[in-house]
Amino acid sequence: MPVQGGCNGADTGHNGYGDNLHCTKTIQAPAGNTIELIFTHLVIEPPPIGADTLSVYDGPSDASPLIGAYTGTDIPAAVESTGNTLTLVFT
Repeated sequence: MPVQGGCNGADTGHNGYGDNLHCTKTIQAPAGNTIELIFTHLVIEPPPIGADTLSVYDGPSDASPLIGAYTGTDIPAAVESTGNTLTLVFT
C-alpha cells in the first residue's frame, strides 16, 4: 500500500518544503509482516547546497538501527524492515 503525505501542510520553500523542517513518520504493518519501502522518486537537496536528509530506521523510532540516509535525486534500492515497523525521519 503506498504511503504518502507530507510532514506538514506548509509548502513554503523552493523545494516544496519549508526551511528547518524536521518530521518523523512511522509505518507499521500487521504483526508478523515486514515492510518493503520502494522509492519511485526522490528530490532532496544534496550537500553542499543543503543538509536535507531522509533517514530510514528499522523499527519504531530513530533509536532503531539505521537502514540508510538518502539525499539528492538518485533512486535508492528498495529497503525491507526486519519487523513490522519502519520509521522515516526527514531533516
